[in-house]
Amino acid sequence: MLDLRPVSARVRRGSGPINASSVSATRVSARPAGRRRGERLRAFLVFTGVLVITLLVLTGAAAGYWLHLERGRLQEQLAQQGLQVLELRERLTRTEVALQERTAALVTRDVALAEANRPVIPVRVTFKLAFMGQGLVASIRNATDKPLNVIAELRDRDSTGTPLRTVSLALPASGATEIGYAQGWIITSGQSISVSSSGYRSVTAFAP
Repeated sequence: MLDLRPVSARVRRGSGPINASSVSATRVSARPAGRRRGERLRAFLVFTGVLVITLLVLTGAAAGYWLHLERGRLQEQLAQQGLQVLELRERLTRTEVALQERTAALVTRDVALAEANRPVIPVRVTFKLAFMGQGLVASIRNATDKPLNVIAELRDRDSTGTPLRTVSLALPASGATEIGYAQGWIITSGQSISVSSSGYRSVTAFAP
């Protein structure tokens, strides 16, 4: 081990006479040893830094790869959820359509039942030749002993669209009202007259 104590201390302990050449040699040998320790420390620090940087790079690469996989998995899940939402919407649409059809069928049935349960309007419709003018005259008679408000509609044969003529009539009790050329109606053979009133089923009569 190198003795770095002052030369005077070694002299006092009786180490013998020391010349200048031995002191210079000792100082020269101590300098390379200190330099080698510094180079080793520097190499160790460089190696540690490279190792730390390498670990950081590898960790970042692994994290980036994991994030890439996670993003792909999330995108796949979103796509599957989107398909499920579309399927649910289609099912909901089909269910709504079926519900509307059933509701319409129920409404139609209820209307038909209500129509079937209503009594037939108590009127009689007859036809006769007009004494003056053209066509036929329709006679609408109230078969009850109470006044009755009705609506009469004239249509062509097999017509279900807009009537040719429409008139509101107030039929007296057990009385009749005639409609024909004098009222501006030209009734010909094959045409029909429908009579309706609130609370009753309508009746239709065809001109002979």
